Amino acid sequence: MKKINFFFALLLTFMTTQLWAESTTDYFTGYTVSSDKTSLGEVWFIHPGTENANYALFGSNKDYNYVSSAYGNDENYVTGYTGNYNKNVWLVLNKQVSGTVTFRSSNSASGAQTIYVTKFTKSGNTWSPVAGAAQSYSIASRASGKSNTFDAGTDATYIAFCIDASSSSNASKLKLLDVTYTEVAITEPVMDLDITDVKFGKVNEDASKTITVSNKGVGTLTATISSDNAMFEVSKSSVSVEAGASETFDITFKYDAEAYGGHSANITLTPNAGDAQVITASASTADPTVWTEDFSGNADGWEVGAKWSITEGVAKAEWASTKGYLITPKLQVKAGEALEFEYRGTAYGTTIKIETSKDEGNWTQCGSISVNSMSEFETYTIKDLETGVYRFRFTNNDYELDNFRGFHLATLEHDMAITDSNIPTSGDTNDEYTATVTVQEKAGKDETVTARLYIDGTVVAEQEQTVAANETATIQISFTPTEAVSYKKAYIEVSYGDNSMVKTDETTISINTMLVIDEATANTFETYSGKVKLNYTVYDGWNTIALPFMVNDLSVFGTGAKVYALTGYNDGNLQLTSATSMALATPYVLYVETATTEPIVFDNVSIYSATAAEADCNTTKNGATFQGTYKPIEAGSMNITWYGVTGEGKIMKAGSSASIKAMHAYFTLPEGDEAKTIAYDGIAAGDDGTATAINALINGNSQGELYDLSGRRVEGNVKAGIYVRNGKKIVIK
Repeated sequence: MKKINFFFALLLTFMTTQLWAESTTDYFTGYTVSSDKTSLGEVWFIHPGTENANYALFGSNKDYNYVSSAYGNDENYVTGYTGNYNKNVWLVLNKQVSGTVTFRSSNSASGAQTIYVTKFTKSGNTWSPVAGAAQSYSIASRASGKSNTFDAGTDATYIAFCIDASSSSNASKLKLLDVTYTEVAITEPVMDLDITDVKFGKVNEDASKTITVSNKGVGTLTATISSDNAMFEVSKSSVSVEAGASETFDITFKYDAEAYGGHSANITLTPNAGDAQVITASASTADPTVWTEDFSGNADGWEVGAKWSITEGVAKAEWASTKGYLITPKLQVKAGEALEFEYRGTAYGTTIKIETSKDEGNWTQCGSISVNSMSEFETYTIKDLETGVYRFRFTNNDYELDNFRGFHLATLEHDMAITDSNIPTSGDTNDEYTATVTVQEKAGKDETVTARLYIDGTVVAEQEQTVAANETATIQISFTPTEAVSYKKAYIEVSYGDNSMVKTDETTISINTMLVIDEATANTFETYSGKVKLNYTVYDGWNTIALPFMVNDLSVFGTGAKVYALTGYNDGNLQLTSATSMALATPYVLYVETATTEPIVFDNVSIYSATAAEADCNTTKNGATFQGTYKPIEAGSMNITWYGVTGEGKIMKAGSSASIKAMHAYFTLPEGDEAKTIAYDGIAAGDDGTATAINALINGNSQGELYDLSGRRVEGNVKAGIYVRNGKKIVIK
């Protein structure tokens, strides 16, 4: 008989998962223990009570206060608190015993407390309590040195104690003082295996695992080794191990691409002493035609969107307010098939949204996973889809994906993918609206496609284009809206091959009303508020302009833009004064250093019906009138007494073939007056003080006709002298 007195105080707790993973140096790995353990630690260890769990030597993990110092008197004991009894924490005796086990205990608590005793078995390194073997012992209040017995039976077994106080305050009051037992002597070899369950997982090649066989007893251990499945080969048919020594052998799974599915085997070791032990082995192989992706290569066929990256062999996503997608290649799905993939959350409160589409335009959610930050990957399965060709996409969030397996990579005669698109969210009536879509040909041959732009379910424009094999092309689809729309859905559909089609995501767009004013057409105006596009040709130098609305920013006409209004007239001399902005319904001379070449767009324009008539667009000073025109005046229709401004800023009289475009202006003088000079802020435009006959700013159609310096057209024989042609002085000798 052996008697053990306890030299340490033990606080038992339910935090088994965390405790046993804290320090690998404290794991109990067999009969042999480290020499630095206490004498008690060589005999006892703590077990969490769960199958295949790690376990630690008694006396370890002091960071968690499992072991407290002795109380400094002659009474040494073990005490503990499990919270409630469910066999979570056991104090296991690492000795095989038989017969009667006697233990003494005391309880200084005010109420009865409980000690449980049970049998334990050991298979390899797996310790397990024996079902139904536990007995409970009620230790009465104020009991001291109470002795109890437990029948361990006639066969060798391990025993364990669970010390259960009713509350944390009573944890130190229930004490296991000592245990007396009869140890069963080891007289023969004892076979011990370091591994009894071999899981190869999913494999696509041969895989091996080394097993260590140890002899924990006396004498020579011999054991035969056999496998009941030829796909799991053993490297040795037997082992011979001396006492205290070990020997290894390998279990190899032989990969067979045609034998896909799950496989298992029982590897039996039959020793010359003791019971046979079985190692269970398992592996699975996939159909080689099934699509797989582990992101170790180039991730061919995937579309990697914003906030997604393929790094370190996984697909990683980050949350962002702007959506980004990871989209699989096209996969052929048959009824009953499934797709598995692994996922791992990288932040708290993450949602993995999974969508599927046959046309890449209409996406339907087919799965959603709510996860937090995870240390290990878990598996999700997509199933129960109808037969067809699908793509699957994942919305960016804080998670990672890996190891896709299932369905089959689609092989298509025609295959196109949309790689980018731009559908502007706003446009204007009477102005060109252009959307673009970029497509990639993926079937390896030239493909003619038709891109159609839909707004509110109606095709508004389409464009046909040929895309070279394996190349990308950007297709522009343009049209000029004639009606305004508000918040309508728009998308681009690309059709190709035999009725195949891909489409973009839908975008909400609005087409706003925009008034177009054109110098080439007659314009009439009513009350209007909004955007205006002005088709008006601005020339470098001097121009005339008349608009039915105000313009505050003159830079829209070009660099160095200035305007001059008629402010005075006297005896053929016109005086104009510069202004920093344009008033509505007022004609101006416009000077620009470098003119704009594009149509001019004005925002937030206001036109009022009271001043919208052409007759209202004029300025009169002392009988001289600066008159704007909202409609073109054709050649032959102009009054030859009207005057315009040349490209050099000089005044000139209209010729008989002169014309004027809409949104320009001209001068009329009192009857009998002839224009002499035109001055801008007091500076005359002409050197000689005479009016020059040129009609550039009236935009006359001179067709190369010749004029004298008085503005009279010269016909027939031309004498030597100075003339004007196309707005420029020329000398004829």
